[in-house]
Amino acid sequence: MAPIISYLNLGNDSDNRHVKNISIVIASAVTAYARIFMSQFKMKFLKEGTTLYYSDTDSFDIDRPLDSQFVGGQLKPEHVFDEAVYLAPKVYGCKNKDYEITKIKGDSNFWRIN
Repeated sequence: MAPIISYLNLGNDSDNRHVKNISIVIASAVTAYARIFMSQFKMKFLKEGTTLYYSDTDSFDIDRPLDSQFVGGQLKPEHVFDEAVYLAPKVYGCKNKDYEITKIKGDSNFWRIN
């Protein structure tokens, strides 16, 4: 069984109710499996000449629609953009004629859909 790691901030905070219970082993295994799973698509894109603009452990952005054989189950198309800018991992902005999405790593409040 994987160990559960608890973190308790004993600094100047008077509110110590925010105990984090996480399993580093399970989190690492899930992330590694996601990277392995996504690598099969990256290799397929490379062989087909598809442009891969961005990828993460749970998503990728490419220059064409996803083959219908892959849609459903674990993969689903979410957006089609006319323009996109990727500045760094998990820092990007994308837009089409209907809406705009901006994402900044670590700032859960910044995810914005106009």
